[in-house]
Amino acid sequence: MNKILLLLIEDDPMLAEMYKKFFAASSRYELVAAKSGKSGLNKIKTLKPKAVILDLIMEDLDGFEILAAMQKAKINIPVVVATNADVKIAERALSLGAKEILRKTLITPQQVLEVVERYLK
Repeated sequence: MNKILLLLIEDDPMLAEMYKKFFAASSRYELVAAKSGKSGLNKIKTLKPKAVILDLIMEDLDGFEILAAMQKAKINIPVVVATNADVKIAERALSLGAKEILRKTLITPQQVLEVVERYLK
């Protein structure tokens, strides 16, 4: 059975490693991580994941720019935002097509997966 490909765009190496370890135990999902916005956008276009877990605040290309680029290119992949950005700032991601916004500090990888799964059905 082919695994469902998910893309994590996260510039915090500790968080990315935590997600990689969590998903490595899954028989259903494969997680590919990108540690920058530019790399993440490139992976969205080349790998065509089934869903994206996206950080908003990154150095080279932020999550808003990624969402806008996806909208412009008509890439219709569900995006779940995991951020510590202020709620009012993060809400802008919804207007750019993000499905949901989660607080990084308040969620586990399992909870993120449960949210992502809602948008895969």
